[in-house]
Order: sequence, then structure tokens, then C-alpha cells
Amino acid sequence: MFVIIMIIINMAAILSIRFARRKFNMLEICAYWMLNCAVIQQVFTIITINLQMIEVSEGVGVFWYLVMNRLVLMPSLIIWLFYFSKDVNIIRKAIFMGAWLLVLSGIQLLSKTFGMIAYVNWNVGYSLAEWFMVLFATTSFFLWFRHILKKEEFIV
Repeated sequence: MFVIIMIIINMAAILSIRFARRKFNMLEICAYWMLNCAVIQQVFTIITINLQMIEVSEGVGVFWYLVMNRLVLMPSLIIWLFYFSKDVNIIRKAIFMGAWLLVLSGIQLLSKTFGMIAYVNWNVGYSLAEWFMVLFATTSFFLWFRHILKKEEFIV
């Protein structure tokens, strides 16, 4: 049942990205999505799985839940973070990014609560640090890519 709910949430996340075209063109959305997927998957694999800090429950449903979260929900949340923080002042950006860190860490805690993952040598601070690394890498790419697009006069 939980996996069906996650499928619906992930489908809504994919469909909601079309509204991001108000501030981003399709090239930007695709580039951000692909980089977000890669960074999230690499950080998750290197830090949590390889260091055996999190144990994943057995089962096909759990596998698909984690895959959908890492490849659909989290990247779309990052794109929406960029969407809402694009044209605001630095204080609002900091608030958005702090809220983003809490939301993604909360999603990870929900996974633990529902028994999808089990923490071995893990605490909430590690989740915040993990998502901060993702935030740093994706924001750096976002700023660099926007700079390149403006330099090439692809966007205004």
C-alpha cells in the first residue's frame, strides 16, 4: 500500500515539473534532473550503503520505494527548490534551503519509521550532512550552468 502511495506522489512530482518551465527552459530542467539523480545516487551509495550505516529491508517494494525516491522525488524537490529560490533575496534562499534540508531528512526518517531502512551507525545529523553535500553540489552546478547559458546568450 505504501509503495502505491509513493508511486502516486512520484507521478505527481514528475507532472509538476512542467510548471517549472515558467522560469527554466527544458534544457535546464533536463540537465538539473540528470545531475541531481547522479549526485543523489552517488552520495547515497558511497556514504550510506558502502559504509554500511543503513540497512535496507528485504523486498521488491522497498527496493522500488528507494529507487523512486532517489530518481524521481528528490530530484524534483531540488528543481522546485531552485524554482522558488531563483528570484528572491539571500535570507529567503537560506530559509528555503534550510526547509529543504529538513524535508529531505524528514523523508529519510519516514523511511526508517515505516521500516524500509534501519539505521546502524547513523543519526539525524548525518542525514543533514548528506543532504547538505547534495545541496552544495547541485547548487554549484545550477549557478555554473546558468552562468554558461547566459554567457552563450541562450537565456536572458
